[in-house]
Amino acid sequence: MATLASSNSDASLQDATGAGPYPYPPSWVDRLTDWVRSLPVPYWLVYLIPAVVLFAAMTVVNLSDGTYSATYAAGNTAGLYKIGPFFIYPFHAVPEFVAFYALALMHYLDDVAHRALKSFRPALHIDDAHYRALGYRLTTLPARPTLLASLLGTLFAVGVLSSITAFFPDFSAKLILFTSPAATILAWGVFIILWFIWGALTYHTIRQLRLVRHIYSVYTHIDLFNLHPLYSFSWLTARTGIGWILATYAFMLTAPGLTENIITLGIVVFNVIFAAAAFAWPLVGIHNKLEEAKSARIYASNQSFEALSSQLHHGIDTAVLDNVPHIKDGLEAVSHELEHLEKIHTWPWKRETVGGLSTALILPVVLWLITRFLDRLL
Repeated sequence: MATLASSNSDASLQDATGAGPYPYPPSWVDRLTDWVRSLPVPYWLVYLIPAVVLFAAMTVVNLSDGTYSATYAAGNTAGLYKIGPFFIYPFHAVPEFVAFYALALMHYLDDVAHRALKSFRPALHIDDAHYRALGYRLTTLPARPTLLASLLGTLFAVGVLSSITAFFPDFSAKLILFTSPAATILAWGVFIILWFIWGALTYHTIRQLRLVRHIYSVYTHIDLFNLHPLYSFSWLTARTGIGWILATYAFMLTAPGLTENIITLGIVVFNVIFAAAAFAWPLVGIHNKLEEAKSARIYASNQSFEALSSQLHHGIDTAVLDNVPHIKDGLEAVSHELEHLEKIHTWPWKRETVGGLSTALILPVVLWLITRFLDRLL
């Protein structure tokens, strides 16, 4: 399963539902994740195994060619740990694990999107056919654009690796990369796999969150006194943002001098900004609609209060006081309604959701400041 549509109009959705259960063929990501879902083991384990195998291969290559022992003997031990006759370099695990983590993240986010749409169903004013079409588009990527995104990710990897090896050789040495022909081939292969998958994840994220924004803008019935369904997609957008930022943590914690390189620093900054945008951007439209609905309801209540107040003053002025108790009750009821309306939270998320995401976004900055301080201290 995986994401959004290039065209989100009612017509395209209706055509899709009329064409059967598959309005477009699923991508390589969806075929893979669907296969993983069919296995009788936890899905995370399936994605973990190839990452462990690649990390083991990277470690064996660097042990066999003497890279680790030579680096340790030279005193360049930042991040390199010796355990008996063996060496462990955590950074060499990160690209492998992040690559398959990206696959697991798409798998997970599609499951979250499915549950979010189901929870959001009471706020949707569409029929079941449109609902099924939205569900498919929300959790399934189209084949060709996804492949193109993956290929663009591969080209990006080639450009970044070529630039780093050409212009920042000291940085490559600091990360113990490209130290022998076998290590170079393996490292290039790992990073190409990483960016092939990450290209698909980037497309998946943009497409899925565009559809969330579209659902909020076009298909949502707003009930100011039942906002719980509107919180549903904030589960998805918050987890998307946190999912992106966790990969950044892994690189920042294990790669010495990551933020000293303009290329890798740019990638880190982009990931942090993208994570924040992934959470907030799809939800801004419904926030504006909720503000409009809230303002309209407050205006109507104020009009009722004014009308009741006029009746009260008219009764007092004319000494016709029979309806005063009823008018007073009405004024109190409208006052309570206005108080309730003023307290309505028009951002479609729970406050604790923002707190958790804010912590996740701020942590990379804190980590960067700590590492910079330690570098200077030591």
